[in-house]
Amino acid sequence: MQEDAQVAAEQATNAEELPCAEELGLSFSLNEQGQVYAHLAPNLNTRPLTEQEISVLADEAGYPREQYPFFREGVAALLLGLQRKQAGDVCLGGARDAHLEVFASRDSLLAGVQVHPALGQGQDLTLENLQASLKSARVVYGVCEQTLETIVREASDPQVRQAQTPLCFLVAFGEPAQEGINARLDILVDQVSDRRPVKDDKGHINYRDMGEFPFVEPETPLVRKIPAFEGKDGMGVHGRKIRCYRGRDIRLRLRDDSVMLDPEDENLILAAKPGLPVILSDGALVDDVLKVEEVNLQTGHIDFRGSVLVKGNIDADMRVKVTGDIFVKGLVEKAYLEAGGNIEIGGGVLGLARPIEESKPSLLAPNPGDAVLQAQGHIQARFIQEAWVQAGAHVIVQRQILNSSVQAQTYVSVLGEGRIVGSQVQAVHYIEAGILGSNSSVSTRLQVGLCDEQKAQLIHLDEALQANHERMQQLKALVAKLKLSQKPIPEAKKEQILKAKHTLQLQAQELLTQQTACETEIKARQSGRIHARKTCFAGVQIEIAGQDIKPRNTLGKITFFLKEGEISMR
Repeated sequence: MQEDAQVAAEQATNAEELPCAEELGLSFSLNEQGQVYAHLAPNLNTRPLTEQEISVLADEAGYPREQYPFFREGVAALLLGLQRKQAGDVCLGGARDAHLEVFASRDSLLAGVQVHPALGQGQDLTLENLQASLKSARVVYGVCEQTLETIVREASDPQVRQAQTPLCFLVAFGEPAQEGINARLDILVDQVSDRRPVKDDKGHINYRDMGEFPFVEPETPLVRKIPAFEGKDGMGVHGRKIRCYRGRDIRLRLRDDSVMLDPEDENLILAAKPGLPVILSDGALVDDVLKVEEVNLQTGHIDFRGSVLVKGNIDADMRVKVTGDIFVKGLVEKAYLEAGGNIEIGGGVLGLARPIEESKPSLLAPNPGDAVLQAQGHIQARFIQEAWVQAGAHVIVQRQILNSSVQAQTYVSVLGEGRIVGSQVQAVHYIEAGILGSNSSVSTRLQVGLCDEQKAQLIHLDEALQANHERMQQLKALVAKLKLSQKPIPEAKKEQILKAKHTLQLQAQELLTQQTACETEIKARQSGRIHARKTCFAGVQIEIAGQDIKPRNTLGKITFFLKEGEISMR
């Protein structure tokens, strides 16, 4: 009791010590909107006040806080003005209508509102005002009416008004696009690339023995096409359609009589004869397999329609040419290998060593001592040294590419910390290795995304389209001339003119299709990249889509790519 009496006495003393507003250079007024303004004209008696003291002065001026609640920002501004003795007018408080802000996510799938409750005698939020604000912000799709009613009800709650805490709600939900899925091939048999090291009779793992190559019997399921899902467009909260990616289909192809479609399932390809299954991007086929121990003087050159399995090595100066795949468990020396499918070498490729300065690797033609590998599909080897390599798909090497020329129609990858040194390597999409070049500054050139051939083809197509257009104009001129002559046109002549017109239209359509495909290919090639997982030494020549760069300093993990026509690094 004594403590309460002491506090009350102190408050009374403070109230007695508080000068009136005029003495402090402070006055109050009410505008037409029902808002209280504080006018500060500092004098010698002006001093800092507390919020409670300002409330007392406003109450004395006839503006009690219960009827004219303070604005937080107004009180802060007045307190600062009193502290600095800075003249000015401050909107201190009064009535404030409820108001709100509308927000939408960047992907247009969500929209929300932040509602500031009414203050004092201000008007509460109405459903009509809320709906009008959403419409003004163009939020027209997926609006939850039940949520709007909840917002209006809660914003008018006395406790919420008194607390003046903003309310946040999600009020509209868009419909996301369902992205399409490309058709794919479900591979139903083991492939050569699926082989793994096997254990011998003693339980030891022999990394050089990858087991038997896969073999199928007739009517064995090879691949099943999983049809594409086209996708479904979505709708944003602003009422605009969200485009989806359209899934692309695969047209299954039966390359020859080694495969057939399942009579009961048009998406299933079966083997029609025994042999080695070869999986393609649009189907499969079954190759006959020729198995030999070695390729040397005893066997002679091999020219075979099918695939070849070499259990040992391929000696220097020997030739192996097949329509299918070449599988070599041993080493390939300075030999010539040509495959209509893939080439996979377990031991590596080793041509004749030569001083680097005598003959540099070239993509145009092999050097005299090079091993030569050409495949319509991919090429895999443990290492490639002193070789000239061309692949219709990718090239994968486990350890290194040294003093060689390598060209791939998709990508070249040296696994792990493997390196590319003293070589010229070219790919369409990307080149990657652990280490690029060496600290001895041996010439290493890496190229991706070259499109000179496509650009030349594009020029040729433009010229062909122009020539087609000129012939069409000539044909139209001939028809106009015949009409002016006012002579009957023989039926044979009419048929000849119509046939020529139809032929020109078909040619133009085909040329436009080729032009579009060529432009798409150029764009795809320009997205190529070159990546070093660990180190890129200074002096390595990097070339992407005709732009080149040669780093002056040794770099760590780095990726080179094309951005706005220039080579960038990340």
